[in-house]
Amino acid sequence: MSACVANGDEVELYAVWVAPAYRRIGIGRALIDYGRAWAHSKGAARIRVGIFEDNPAALAFYGSVGFSNSGQIDPVLSTEERAVLLFTISLA
Repeated sequence: MSACVANGDEVELYAVWVAPAYRRIGIGRALIDYGRAWAHSKGAARIRVGIFEDNPAALAFYGSVGFSNSGQIDPVLSTEERAVLLFTISLA
């Protein structure tokens, strides 16, 4: 499952989820690749995604498909207990 929303020159990736039995066989990467193609077709320059700082699997996954930590924290989704780090990938 994957969900994206286009907003000007940026696409926000809300979720990529793969059932545990089907992880680590390329489905997540395929979803990201499809999302990148879709975002490019919408004229986006980049994709951003928020990742909870205490989710090492998600941090590793997004890093492995080319996303970089922007150094910003999402103030809307973060709580006092958990920060949501914003990662981006350029489509240029």
